[in-house]
Amino acid sequence: MFGWTQHMNFARWVILVTFLGSAILGWFVYDLKSKQAQLEEDARRAPQVMTGLIAAAHRLESLIEIASDRKDLENINTYITSTAASGEIQLGPVDINSTTDDYGSGYEDEVYRIKPPRQVRQPQYSRTKLANFAYMLERGTSLRVTRLRMFTPNHARFSPHEVGPDLWNFEMEVRQRKRKAGAGE
Repeated sequence: MFGWTQHMNFARWVILVTFLGSAILGWFVYDLKSKQAQLEEDARRAPQVMTGLIAAAHRLESLIEIASDRKDLENINTYITSTAASGEIQLGPVDINSTTDDYGSGYEDEVYRIKPPRQVRQPQYSRTKLANFAYMLERGTSLRVTRLRMFTPNHARFSPHEVGPDLWNFEMEVRQRKRKAGAGE
């Protein structure tokens, strides 16, 4: 059965073992190359997957807000928060700082400055979401958006000739004008 091995000398054995070893190593290289291609494909899709996860997280926060039924329209902070978390907007939570400015005699402006929350490390929102948020704040209320500043996120670096993705950070100022308490009515 193994009669062919009688005519094998050392050089032929080295050639045979080297051929078999290279065939086995070739299979390992092919296997690792296919794994590398799969990992490169996964790495290429990672930003899209992260964008989807962020959108899903905002959607979850919106649903939690809706489920908790915090729709107290007498409180402007709650109205702004629920509008940002609504199903049409899906901005998620926002930070709100409120102040009061005098406007003429007998009137005052309640000013609300809205920003992304400090907990979000790299806030980024599409222009359509920000425009819908501003529209929904003004629709049917006495609130008026008096300032909207959109700028690229801090982590985004572009050359002047490059056009980046449609992702923005924002600061918004909303005002509600009211009569002063005790002013001539």
